[in-house]
Parts: sequence; C-alpha cells; structure tokens
Amino acid sequence: MNGRVLLLSFLIVLAGCAAPIDPGFADTATPTTQSTGQTTAAQATQTQTPTPQATPTAVVAQDNPWQEQTLTVALSIPEGDSRDYEPLVEAALAYWEVNSERYAGYPLSFDLEPNAENPDIIIEFVPHVETCGDKREVAGCAPYITDARQVRRPETIQVLSGLSDKSTTHVLKHEFGHAMGLDHSDEPQSIMDGQASLTTLPQTNATERPLPWDHAELSVYVDYGVVPEGERAEARAQVQHALDYYAGGADNYVPENVSFVTVDSASEADIVIRFTDRSPCGVDPGSCGAVRGQDPDGDGALETYTHLEITLTHIDRDATGWHVGWWLGYGFGFEEESEYPDPFRGASYSDRRGEWWE
Repeated sequence: MNGRVLLLSFLIVLAGCAAPIDPGFADTATPTTQSTGQTTAAQATQTQTPTPQATPTAVVAQDNPWQEQTLTVALSIPEGDSRDYEPLVEAALAYWEVNSERYAGYPLSFDLEPNAENPDIIIEFVPHVETCGDKREVAGCAPYITDARQVRRPETIQVLSGLSDKSTTHVLKHEFGHAMGLDHSDEPQSIMDGQASLTTLPQTNATERPLPWDHAELSVYVDYGVVPEGERAEARAQVQHALDYYAGGADNYVPENVSFVTVDSASEADIVIRFTDRSPCGVDPGSCGAVRGQDPDGDGALETYTHLEITLTHIDRDATGWHVGWWLGYGFGFEEESEYPDPFRGASYSDRRGEWWE
C-alpha cells in the first residue's frame, strides 16, 4: 500500500513597497489678478458678449493620490516570452474599476496601452522578484501609494512571470491594491492578505523527471528500534546493499550522481526507514512507503519529492534489502513494476532473499 501526501501548492508572500514623499507643499494656490472695479466702455461691451462654455471634465476625488481619474497602464514582457498577458491584466483592471471606490475610497479607471510612451504605471513581468522593501521570495511588488507626493511616473509593478493565469490575476489585483493605498490589513482580504497559495504554469511531474528530488545527495535516517540486537548487523548490511545499489546507478535507472549520507535525526532526513511491530499500511508482515513533496502547479501530482518514508514490519532479515530497494525505487519515481530495474521485476520469494544487488 502506498500514498502521496501533497503540500501546499505555493505559499508565497505578496508585497508592497512604500514610496517616498517629496518635501514641500501638497498643493499651491492659483494666482489671481486684482481689479479696480472700474471699466471702460469697450470693456463693458466685452463683458456682455457671451463666452463659449468649457467642456466638462471629470472631477478627481480629493483622496486620489494619483490626481487623475484614469491611469494609463503599459506592459514590460521578458524577451522570448510569448505568453499573452493582456487578458490577465484586463481582468485585474476591470476588478478595480468596479471596486476601487468601495475599497480605496475613490473611483479609478484604466487605459491598457501595452506600448504606451508615457504611462502612469508599467507592469513588469519578471522571472524573479528579488526583493520588495524588506521582503524576499515574493510573487509581486508594487509601490504603496497614499499621497500624491509619492507618485513617480511611471510607477512600476513587478509580477512573477511563471504563475498560472488564475494566480497571475490574483497577484495583479493585490499589487494594484497597494498602488491605490491598500495594505495587507485592508479589505478585501481575499485579495489583500499578505500570503496566498499560488500555482505555477504546468510543470513536469516528479515521476517524469530523471531525478524527482531537487538535490542528488539524499540524507537517510534508519530507525532499528524493534530489531533485536543480535540481528542489527545483518539489518544494517541489508539496508546498505539497497543504498549502494542505487548509489551505483541501479543499472542506469537513476542518475549517476545520486548518493546517500546518513544522519542522526529523522527530522533532518530526506529518507526515513523504520522497522516496526505494526504496519501503518495494514500489511503485516510486509512493507510500505509514502512520499511527500510539492505541487506548485496545482495539478494534483507532485513535481518534486521532499520526503520518503519506508516502513518494514516483520520482514525476514535476508529480504530486508530487497524491500528497502523496492521503496527506494518508488522514491525515484517508479510507479509500475515494469519501470523498475530487473531485480524488482517479477521477483520470487527466493529472489527477494538472494544477493539480488549483484
């Protein structure tokens, strides 16, 4: 019996970076001219002539730090990236056009012009957001703007380029919220919360990779707790045969650079091998294994393994190595018997107790 335990898809920090404020006055008075109160006849005639009415303009809310009701948004896309980001940006902008007054306190609209020469905001899609203020490992970064003196046109919003469409739109909404003056404690929390479980674009599953782990040196902890003292030397030798077999390439079934190092604690081990009196899998006698890992693209299949647990219950000592070897193969991405090296395919009772590693 086996199982796969999924971790959170991609828990990552969403951030905003405070923008500086220029020293000086927030606004200036408009110059006015003084009048003596006396006019000439010509002036009087002119004042009676109807003047054209000015074209009405939108009134900008006093709380709007951008001092404009409509902002022009441009895009910056990495060279060679052919992904169509425009629908994702449009979805995020459409959300805030409907909700900016409710949450930010002022109405705002946007013109998406990907190649605009003088935009108010540039959305920059990047493979990595190095830092955002004092935050690292973030999915996006935007200026946190609450005052007109903070605005430096064009402002830049950075967003990770490898996220799924749904997560990209979420990050865009979050970062635009910062640019409108919202922080992580503000509503809507479904968008402005500082952490989110995000997914990436589709990635290769662990079972389809040459090595399912993100490193080739794997740490191993073995718990011999229930093995009688007189049998431990043989148990250790059997476990070592299995480890040596895979460290030697397993007949070219695993990469040549795979190696193992023994550690003293299960908490620091990639692979834990336990000898128990009772099986957690309901097989007694027998063996079972389970892997844990990461599923960043959210497809329900692990893309990287982070832990392998092997449990052996009442296994004959001379069959121990074969059972450990079988589950090590599972930890290297083998799922069907046909995918395993020869010693594990169609092995009989006696084959499992022979010197299969030779």
